[in-house]
Amino acid sequence: MEHSSKIKQIFPEKALRTILVVSLIGSIGLATAESILRGQNSFTRKAIELSLKRAEYTFSEKLVTEIMGEARESLVFRSTLPSSKYAIVLHGGWSSNEDSVLGPWAPMRNINEALLSNGYNTVWPNGTEDVFAKGSGRRFWNAGPAFAPVVGEADDIEYINTLIKQISDQDPQFNPEELVIIGYSNGGMMVHRLVADNFGINPKAVVMINASQEVPLVNPVAANMLLIANLDDNVVPYYGGNTEKSRVPRVVMPFDQAYRLRVEANNGSGKITKSIVYPEGGHSINPNVPAEIVEFINSLN
Repeated sequence: MEHSSKIKQIFPEKALRTILVVSLIGSIGLATAESILRGQNSFTRKAIELSLKRAEYTFSEKLVTEIMGEARESLVFRSTLPSSKYAIVLHGGWSSNEDSVLGPWAPMRNINEALLSNGYNTVWPNGTEDVFAKGSGRRFWNAGPAFAPVVGEADDIEYINTLIKQISDQDPQFNPEELVIIGYSNGGMMVHRLVADNFGINPKAVVMINASQEVPLVNPVAANMLLIANLDDNVVPYYGGNTEKSRVPRVVMPFDQAYRLRVEANNGSGKITKSIVYPEGGHSINPNVPAEIVEFINSLN
């Protein structure tokens, strides 16, 4: 009883019920979980409905890419519209492709749905597993020197390059110059690295969400770029400096400085640089972001 009381002090009752919903669905199946919890309050019922909806949502296929002896799996979602347009979407750190688009809360699922409904097939590669926490499911992108301690020698530029070639081999109608690359948090920093290091592809557009840059623009590719941030982000600070709450402490430049450098890199190229800053939201993805991404991409047609 004392142990139970302590748990309730740490986790409010609503949070405990939500954890129960997810645990039940994961262990005994959807129908049984729904039956057991049907009599609970409206908060729990909404959690059940959300989890049921997530469980019905799945990918079309997987692409397996062999990089440095590791088989990296990408999830592929096919648009119901006939299309050879593709978007590669990079999840954030401490996460994975499945957690980001298929998990109970799936923070990037709305982005996926917006892209699919606008005729983009989406490909979700998987970062490298945290070398200090094997089996945890936590994955990162090798987006700069600060991430080396948790990803080791992972060559994510080669990974993305190989993945693009796989897409091209699979779909002869695929045009790399129509490719869109989107990244959130650590994934957004990886997007920056891809266009900062000139990785050999000239994408139609790149999108960085709640991310800045650690590595400088060495040999930048001129690219249509949308940069999105929250003013009160405490993980990737809008005003730059040391990041918080991280085993990979790093220093990122202020968002507006990163934006100006990108404008300079695009100067004279005809490429567009756009930034959107929301006043609040912490490190979460603003609900307006999926529509903003689609509007930006469509404006380039």
